[in-house]
Amino acid sequence: MTGAALLLTSAVAEQAFAQAAPQSSESASAPAQSTDDSDGLTDIVVTAQRRPEKAQSVPISITSVSGEQFQKTGYIGLTDLQYVVPGVQYNPTQGAAFQIRGVGSSSFDLSNAKSVNVVVDDVVMDNQRDNGLIGLVDIARVDVLMGPQGTLFGKNSTSGVISLTTNAPVIGQLSGNAYGSYGERNDHIVNGTVNLPVGTSAALRVSAFQQGQDGAGRYVTLDRNLNRVDEYGVRAKLLYRPLDALEFVLAGEYTRHYDTSVRTPVGGPAGSVFAPSAAITAQMAALGVVANEKNTDSLDSYLGSIGMTNKGGSLHATYDLGDVTLTSITAYRETVYDNDTPADLLPANVNAYLPFNMGRLRSNKVSEEVHIASSSGHFLEYLVGAFYNRLNATQTQLQWGPLGAPVFDANGVGRPTLSANTGANDPVTGALLGNTVRFKSYNETAAVFGQTKFTFTPQLSLTLGGRYNYDWNGQSIGYYDTDPLPITGYSPSFTAPSAAPTADFRNGSRNGGKFTYRIAPQFAISPDVMLYATYSTGYKPGGIAFVGNKFNPYNAESVKSWEAGIKSEFLNRRVRLNFDLYSSTYT
Repeated sequence: MTGAALLLTSAVAEQAFAQAAPQSSESASAPAQSTDDSDGLTDIVVTAQRRPEKAQSVPISITSVSGEQFQKTGYIGLTDLQYVVPGVQYNPTQGAAFQIRGVGSSSFDLSNAKSVNVVVDDVVMDNQRDNGLIGLVDIARVDVLMGPQGTLFGKNSTSGVISLTTNAPVIGQLSGNAYGSYGERNDHIVNGTVNLPVGTSAALRVSAFQQGQDGAGRYVTLDRNLNRVDEYGVRAKLLYRPLDALEFVLAGEYTRHYDTSVRTPVGGPAGSVFAPSAAITAQMAALGVVANEKNTDSLDSYLGSIGMTNKGGSLHATYDLGDVTLTSITAYRETVYDNDTPADLLPANVNAYLPFNMGRLRSNKVSEEVHIASSSGHFLEYLVGAFYNRLNATQTQLQWGPLGAPVFDANGVGRPTLSANTGANDPVTGALLGNTVRFKSYNETAAVFGQTKFTFTPQLSLTLGGRYNYDWNGQSIGYYDTDPLPITGYSPSFTAPSAAPTADFRNGSRNGGKFTYRIAPQFAISPDVMLYATYSTGYKPGGIAFVGNKFNPYNAESVKSWEAGIKSEFLNRRVRLNFDLYSSTYT
């Protein structure tokens, strides 16, 4: 697949959105820096290349939104970034993952690595159902890095990185803030942050939030709200600086999300997979629901919901030796994701399609990154490091109902074809049928990486970066029937719950590695105008897909991408105009 596009961004004082870049370990323990200029636009100092630089001097296409700017929009979640930043998309019905420049992961497969990684304070959120932070409270900045970013940021990020930086504790300062808003449909946001000094060498920063809304749609059959959202959580950071050159930041969080959204759209363009048959459409219309892409109502007979709990922590340690800085980032995270998402299309007493579709996903991950970075301002600047990450996940899924194609036969009678039906009755034969599907997966990555920058003249420089990744991905699936008799005609057959799964139990793995690199020359025509070009490669490992209960190994994905652009400011830095042209080829 090949894609190409043109991106043009601009800003005027006062600007709404800044061009910036994400902070990394060197700045995770410090607030976002900026240089104020009352006569022009503000310079945002970032560490897109793991060292402080002005955003306009970084040869990467980046869009940045400050936490204050995001809060003013009224949006409450990271997934709302799609409404704020051009080129970012998010679709919960397609694997609950982001896309950048139209490319991302559209899969529920647990072993599938993300094309767009979310990185929070330099920790990769690689669970397919975990999109980083629940509740954007006390956020310093959200940065979107476009194009392959696997060299320094993220894990196998072939399309881009969304990087969040939270505010750091401030030693010697007692402060706090609170925010609240209320709108239609009980849309509400309440959050607060407090910064507490702990002696003369430490500080604690704690944030808490509760937010939600009642939803815009209706469960017509149940007379209940659809798309209701409720979120709450707490985060804390402890900064300890025993020496001027030595710093530790210990962070932890507990957050909870619950919604009554429907993950399977009821309606869609004619000919699409979401367009119901004429028979179903007619019966839905008779009950007051018009099936089309604008529909927000549901005729499900059972309340659908999504619940997710995240908890975890990280430890950032930095030691400044003068000419070099040592950094270690250790993290652990657990996620529990509960889904109960029926897709009946019609009330159960009319004809059930999939009245029950429920499961629980549990995952835990551990990661470690160490790197050493030289100081800035020399002919040669460098950063080298190593990275390790392991994600373990287990999912149990139950699907109950006459999942037929079509749902109605020529006489309007529901087909008896069943999919994973537990404790429910065949609407035609009345037979009690059932099974449970259990998935287990692991994703393990080890990498070494580095980047160097050669500054030949004050105007001309060249950046070279490289990374070698090796991945071990595996997945297994087991089928368990809750009844002693197998489902007639269903393949594969199922065993009784007391019997160990044998022939119907499958597992597989895919291992492999690849070297990726980045070449980026840049030339400053003047102090306010910079030309740059970048050629970069990216890599995403292969794996095993069991979507649809089938054993489907898939190969690794590679991308070759180039882009060229100009970053400029005019009229005494009152106008900022950035231009970017890019092309990416995926194989």
